[in-house]
Amino acid sequence: MFLNPGFLANYGSFALKFDKSNQLIESARKVSPNGCHSWGVRIFPLVGRFEGKPELPEVEYPRFMSRALGSHLYDVDGNDFIDYYMGLGPVILGHSDRKVADAVKVQMEKGVLFGLNHESEIELCELFIEHVPSAEMVSIVTTGSDATAAALRISRAYSRKQKVVKFSGHYHSWHDWNKFDSYLYGHLEESGYARSVADDVIVLPWNQPHVAEKVLKSRSSEIAAVICETVLGNGGCIMPAPGFLGTLREVTEEKDIVLIFDEVVTGFRVGIGGAQKLLGVTPDLSTFAKAMANGFPIGAVVGRKEIMKTRAFVGGTYNSSPLCTAAAISTIKQLEDETRWSSMFRKGERLMMGIQEAANEAGLKCHVQGLPSLFSIIFGLGEAATHPEQFSEIPVHPDLRRCASFYQGMVNRGVFNAPARSTRWCLSMSHSDEDIENTIVAARESMKEAAKIA
Repeated sequence: MFLNPGFLANYGSFALKFDKSNQLIESARKVSPNGCHSWGVRIFPLVGRFEGKPELPEVEYPRFMSRALGSHLYDVDGNDFIDYYMGLGPVILGHSDRKVADAVKVQMEKGVLFGLNHESEIELCELFIEHVPSAEMVSIVTTGSDATAAALRISRAYSRKQKVVKFSGHYHSWHDWNKFDSYLYGHLEESGYARSVADDVIVLPWNQPHVAEKVLKSRSSEIAAVICETVLGNGGCIMPAPGFLGTLREVTEEKDIVLIFDEVVTGFRVGIGGAQKLLGVTPDLSTFAKAMANGFPIGAVVGRKEIMKTRAFVGGTYNSSPLCTAAAISTIKQLEDETRWSSMFRKGERLMMGIQEAANEAGLKCHVQGLPSLFSIIFGLGEAATHPEQFSEIPVHPDLRRCASFYQGMVNRGVFNAPARSTRWCLSMSHSDEDIENTIVAARESMKEAAKIA
């Protein structure tokens, strides 16, 4: 056993205090909207209320962190957490990775920003082309949001068509065109969005190949691109049904529609070649960000030469920033070590199984689904979800209240993740066997508490 004997003693139920965090959030709200700088996801109001469920109670959570190292986060109140939030997924090697930090320090001595080309851009592009099946050419940008926006613009310029097909529950950042489907909130989010954009968006149900095939064939003259997450990293880690991505590939090729895989979450998290390599389907374009630089802000659009060379304006002062490019090169080179992947996957499988067993032992209707480095815990479902709309059917009582109780119990026991019904659990290569076993112990106790809500 790898258990720390003091683990539960130090992190018993409702043992932690977040006084300084609570003080700081009040100060932050005086100077910033909602007291944070990425709407909603950083303030953790509670499971469900952020998703349109005001009847759920608030959770007591740390909102301000002071430092992070390896698999652990430390908040401003001095609490130590095993971290499965991992900066929303980018941190794949572990917090404050020494090799990445050293690479960035070396580059800082040479210069932070040139506004011109530099050699490391070429090296990073070559790494993409070596490892990612769809990468024949690469355009380096600054964020995942930039990457999805650029991919769509390139697709429209190449195809000379206008409309985009997306799928219900898939998240492609905060662009207007992506917000005309928002199952998490249960309604169309209207505030601030240009409603005219809706005319160019076709939303289809996920994992229904016959529907997708019918629409793509009948409206192919209008559709520039189809974009989808390969695995729903923002929607419960729902896997594509067998053959579904293959159907999309076949029909889009036949009808001259650009197929875009949004791998902002999955790229360099589920494998060095992304989910496309894992699942064996190669799109025309792909978008990457998050885990490609272990937390540094960078993104990329990659794809077929003839499409990537299309004349479409993609700009950005900080695109291919020397510091972030250095971080990405160091990260990807470390990810070339297959033994690190196999070790992380083994631990992830153990964690998924342990949490599922904890739910079963507590008698809870709950399913753990996804991949070893990227999974979700879905309360209220007894089997794997196949489409995001299933989450909207989960009742507040008792299932979402049990979910809230579980995540409150976990943070009280020193295990950190966002308290949301479809939140993703992200492993890093720095998580130890002791981290995993301690997390399972915490899950067992937290599931027992959640089961008391009848």
